[in-house]
Amino acid sequence: MPISSFRLPPHEQQMWRLYTLVRDATDSDGRKLASAFVRLPTKEVPCQRSAVSKTSAHIIIKEYPDYYEVIKKPMDLQRIQQRLQSRGYARWVDIIADMSLMLENACKYNEPESDIYKDAVALQRLVLEKKRELGAAEDCIPRVQMEIRSMFTNIFVSVFTKKDSDGRCRCDSFAELPELLKARGLPRDEWPFSLDQIKRNIDKGRYRRLDRFQKDFFDLFDRARELSRSDSKLFEDATELQLAFIKERDAQCKGVLVSTAFTAIENVCHYKVAIATDTGEMMVRGKWVYRPHETLHLANRKFIENEVFITPFIDTVLAERLSGLCMVVSVKTALHNVVEGIKPSDLYVCECRYLGKPRYFAKIK
Repeated sequence: MPISSFRLPPHEQQMWRLYTLVRDATDSDGRKLASAFVRLPTKEVPCQRSAVSKTSAHIIIKEYPDYYEVIKKPMDLQRIQQRLQSRGYARWVDIIADMSLMLENACKYNEPESDIYKDAVALQRLVLEKKRELGAAEDCIPRVQMEIRSMFTNIFVSVFTKKDSDGRCRCDSFAELPELLKARGLPRDEWPFSLDQIKRNIDKGRYRRLDRFQKDFFDLFDRARELSRSDSKLFEDATELQLAFIKERDAQCKGVLVSTAFTAIENVCHYKVAIATDTGEMMVRGKWVYRPHETLHLANRKFIENEVFITPFIDTVLAERLSGLCMVVSVKTALHNVVEGIKPSDLYVCECRYLGKPRYFAKIK
């Protein structure tokens, strides 16, 4: 930077802070999110297109010779830095426009399953939050659509980046949904919006109501469950992502927006678990819950009365093996509430997961 930051006017200092924020942003593993956006390559590189890449932007576009045919206004961090150094941005909204263009280009060209797409989505949230912050500092009048777009972006990123216990992005399984839709013979106009289409709708400000935004997500999750096996990753991911949506929706919007969308609570994800076999036998699918004697633990470990542990082990069993109804609640609920309609012997408490390894218990957060 040719000019010392302390000599710059406040609005230019804000621009440099935004640039540094994006350039140095990292994920939970400490990996830089902006590595693929530092510099675009030259146009004349005759290599074949690759669907997903984890390498730098220079190599990525070498693998994408049609990049400049698809992207009409290329932008990278190097160009943004050069314009900053030449003091070419008159207002902070101008640098945000270039940042947004750079990230939208990445999402337009790359597949949703790629690391570049996911990194762009994460960085978009940073840029949008900064835009929201700078807008609030400049103008005390609430900018309703900006607030709504920021909320919806946060919800989308929370859902889109959710991982399972093995570190796998749950949204990746939705790549198989188009083939399932084709196999069912559904016409295109009956297909739900994909995650990529929902994101583009957010970017273009097409969502003005929470219930409409939520409906597009829920239609996608419902269709995924309808077309997939109940023991498939897609079915499980659709349910887990819907729960993640509801949780983040409430965190972002409750007390801020008034909407009928809030009538959809976590109970909507308690889907039918009974399955009929070809012979008419009823099967029930779910996760195993272990009693203390079924776990490997230290001999001196103390257990709460009627304590159980939820496991990641999913199984399908004959319904006739079920002996009756019970209820599992948190320790806090059991201590401070009276549960009616259930026998004390059928009331269990759970505060830990058991992961199947010796002495491996994890508190439920």
